[in-house]
Amino acid sequence: MRNLKAQAEDSRAQRAEALRIKEAELKALFSSVFKSEPGQKVYKNLSTFAKCGEDMFIECPDERTFAYISGRQSVLLHILKILEDK
Repeated sequence: MRNLKAQAEDSRAQRAEALRIKEAELKALFSSVFKSEPGQKVYKNLSTFAKCGEDMFIECPDERTFAYISGRQSVLLHILKILEDK
């Protein structure tokens, strides 16, 4: 019977491999959408909506507006994170 350490390492390796496969599938799906011509237009529209690249200190008169726009931007950051080449 194998020791517990070896079993734990095997289990960890299996979970890591499953996560790697899931991330690769997700990247392929997002790439098929956002790297197409229509997808790039959608991304640009989302970027404008989320006020990406704008100075948030000027744009936001209060903390509530800042939090709202930051939430929008987090969606774009999530998309970029998935699409980035590793």
